[in-house]
Parts: sequence; C-alpha cells; structure tokens
Amino acid sequence: MCCCIGNVFTLNQCFRAENSNTTRHLSEFLMLEVELAFSNIYDIINVAEEYIKEIISFALYESEDINFLNSFHDKNIKHKLENILNKKFIIINYEEAINILKKKKKIHNTTPTPTNDISLDIHINDISFENQKFLTDSYFKSPVVIINYPKQIKPFYMKVNENDKNTVACMDIIFPSIGELAGGSEREINLTTLKKQIKEKNLNISLYKPYLDLRKYGNIPHAGFGIGIDRLIMFLSSIYNIRDVVPFPRASNSLFM
Repeated sequence: MCCCIGNVFTLNQCFRAENSNTTRHLSEFLMLEVELAFSNIYDIINVAEEYIKEIISFALYESEDINFLNSFHDKNIKHKLENILNKKFIIINYEEAINILKKKKKIHNTTPTPTNDISLDIHINDISFENQKFLTDSYFKSPVVIINYPKQIKPFYMKVNENDKNTVACMDIIFPSIGELAGGSEREINLTTLKKQIKEKNLNISLYKPYLDLRKYGNIPHAGFGIGIDRLIMFLSSIYNIRDVVPFPRASNSLFM
C-alpha cells in the first residue's frame, strides 16, 4: 500500500508462536507498524523517535495517570520520562555496540550460535537482552538506536548496505529496562537480490511468490518500522512485566481468555 498511496500505518494485534517465557514476551501483542515511501533508515528513526516522544509527552503532561503512579508506585517516573524528552536518542553501529561490550567485558551471550562462541562474533550473533540493558542503563544511560546489523541475523527483505555487503540498513530502538522497543529497516526492492537472499536463508521461494510479485510489478524505495505498544506502556508505567500491562495476556502455555 505504501507504494500506491504513500505513507501508511496500522495498529493491530500480532501473534508469535515463539516459546519465549520472559517478562517481555507474549504470544499476542499490540504493534504499531509504519511504512514510509521514498525513505531511508534515518527517516524512520526520526519518525519513530518523534512518535515515542509524543506519547511520553502526552502521558506526562496531559494525563493524571503518571501523577498517580509517581505518587504511589515509582517516585522516579516523572524524572525518567522527562530525561527521555530532553535529549536525542543515541545512534550507534552494531559493530560499535559490540566493541563497547567487549571493551567493558560485559558480554552476556544468550543467543545460540553455530559455534557456541561466547565472544559474540559480529557476523554471527544478535545482541542479548543483558547486553542491551548494559548499553542503555549503564553505559549511555539513554535510549540507544543500533543500526547496520549483520545480514546473517536479519530477515531476507532488509536492504543490504551498499558500502558494506555484510550488513543491512536496519535499526533497533533499545530502551532502558525494556530492551527492544522498536525495529525497522529499509526494504530490498530489487527482485533478483530478493530471490538470492531468500535462497541464502534456505527458505522455500515458492511460498514468497505474492511478496515477490509486489516487487515485480512496480515498486519504490521505502522503509518501515514496528513499535511494541505493550512494551512502551511498560516503560511509561514502570511496570516491568508485560503480563501486568495487558488485560488478558496470552503467552506460551498460558491462555486466560
């Protein structure tokens, strides 16, 4: 739709059949998805940051809920939210993030790798929640946007960087205490490249025919991102279990309604 009518968004329930039993994961969660025409990674970072700050500003200055929570739940909420509004999100490359973690000897590898290498080879591993928390809570003391991940650990539809064929033009917005709040990328629009990347991921290319046809019959450069609304509410309320901010949480082996 973005290629036809321009910038679009949707706010819907998402479902993931992942067996992730953590305080940050649900099998069903609310996600805002945004797609921007003729945009790049920095455009979507700016829009995502603007949206997040607008929500925080509304909660802080136009709602009594934060006053209540600040009085009876966490007396630091107002100060925490004001700090977010008062400075730009920090943007760093994936490789830079890994180098910081190695230098500070804060590597906590919870992501399995083919070699089980706990050194976090920058061409193999994602960044674990423990590593994310160190970057946001201890090192930068700020939300961090990590860009240009290795293409091996990202989906096939992300655009490969022209100046580094081993990385893709993507971003994750990491928030203190929460971890990943948003993620997005530039989209690959070259049909030949898409087919190649699908094969490199050992995926069944026939299952992606409708997706590939969208690229075959007309396309434009575009980029998009998604924001986990339930995780944003966690940060706003200083309630750090996602099941406590959703009326009827649906998780693995746990269905309340």
